[in-house]
Amino acid sequence: MKGDKKITLTEKELPTHWYNIVADMTNKPLPPLNPVTKQAASKEDFLPIFAEELVNQNFRKNVLSKFLNRYKICTKSGVRLR
Repeated sequence: MKGDKKITLTEKELPTHWYNIVADMTNKPLPPLNPVTKQAASKEDFLPIFAEELVNQNFRKNVLSKFLNRYKICTKSGVRLR
């Protein structure tokens, strides 16, 4: 298409670190919308586009926060994690 550009990076130019800005945002972005219904997109809306495991991973709610809460409980009770 006219105006499209392709950027090719060498191996040295590829990023080695990423930053999740959403984690630090006070106002989190709204969920993506289904273009037909204009409602929040469901897991099924993404399955034709992305692999099922990727969709499942992104729709798991609070997996990290549950882990961190359990970690806090273990460390406060004196349980050593190895």
